[in-house]
Amino acid sequence: MWLAFSVVTTMLVCRVVSCSRVTSTVAASACFPSFIPPLFCNSGRSAGCVGGATNAAAGAVTAAAEQPLTFASVWSRHHATVSLRASAFNRDAVLTSTKSATVKVFRALIGKKRKRTEENETVIEGQRLVLDMLDDPITRRLVRHVVVAKSALDHKQLGPKLESALGRFDAMQDVSVSVASVEVVEACCDTVTPQGIVAIASLPSPYEGPIEGGNTKCPLYLVLDGLSDPGNVGTLLRSALACGVEAVILMPGSCDVWNPKAIRSAMGATFKIPLRRVEDWEDCRRVLGSFGVQLNRDFYAATMEGSEEKGDCAGSHSLAYHEVDWSGRQDKNDSIDRKENRPNSAKVVCIGKEGPGLSSEIRAAVRSGDIRSVHVPMEEGIESLNAAVCGSVILFETLRQRGEH
Repeated sequence: MWLAFSVVTTMLVCRVVSCSRVTSTVAASACFPSFIPPLFCNSGRSAGCVGGATNAAAGAVTAAAEQPLTFASVWSRHHATVSLRASAFNRDAVLTSTKSATVKVFRALIGKKRKRTEENETVIEGQRLVLDMLDDPITRRLVRHVVVAKSALDHKQLGPKLESALGRFDAMQDVSVSVASVEVVEACCDTVTPQGIVAIASLPSPYEGPIEGGNTKCPLYLVLDGLSDPGNVGTLLRSALACGVEAVILMPGSCDVWNPKAIRSAMGATFKIPLRRVEDWEDCRRVLGSFGVQLNRDFYAATMEGSEEKGDCAGSHSLAYHEVDWSGRQDKNDSIDRKENRPNSAKVVCIGKEGPGLSSEIRAAVRSGDIRSVHVPMEEGIESLNAAVCGSVILFETLRQRGEH
């Protein structure tokens, strides 16, 4: 009688679960109490036999992963995985195939900007980045799939931290957790020496403007004019976050901020600071204008010299970065009407591309007086600063001034 009850219970649970073939064996083994003997093999939609035989479950993951797949079916299979709270994942059902659908999805997101755009997702890796994402309630909601090495979970010091972080997922959050071999984790990563954990996260929504009635009285915007180096872009995003920048505007030619290398350089700042990509200089002007920026007064493009008589901005006068009033205070010479029409007194810092500097459109705007220019004074014989260094120096001066007021 007990045997008949076990068989019936097993069949009913299997029909309800209908686990997918990629990480579903984790869910399946978690669904079956250990006292039910492995008497039933779910043929059809499941990858293999379930019911307490952990080795069979792990083998099913490998077998399913080795089947020929189109990319569309890989993506569909990956997103059909059963979502689990981290407290429910099975440490013993280990993903071991580097050819699995999960690995294919991670590799596609790492290597293809188009795929990141289509799926609105990217890859984050490393203990610091992933744990910081999981610790923050806001960024935690963006996490969709975590792959963690079993050896990392078994580590005496790291293991408890990982389990605690993975246990913070909300019960209703659509997230999958896969325990995998070191080889699988390495295949899902972009770095040469992975740290045992990697994740897929959704991209935040683009910045739409300051919140009405918000705390930012004089917002500061950072415009990246075609910066293409992921390291420089990541560094500037970190500095922008540290200095309280309202949002970062990305001009054409700028690096894909969701490139895994740029994300690592930014150390998670990419998910915490609002971002907005614009189509061209005219679109940039329109967007900033809608945010309350008065371009001919509040937009400062970083140039290499104090006097641009020999440069592309000949005829313009550039202020040293510490001579600009970044505090957002109203000019004492402004009329009452002008003050009332400029309640936010927003400011903009624009950093040009490594090497060439500012784009031709922005250089032309500086020459014509439509926008202003700013520079970092240097000793004679130094041609220019690194773009990230220059931008960071200016941003921290804005923080110093704004902090005093």
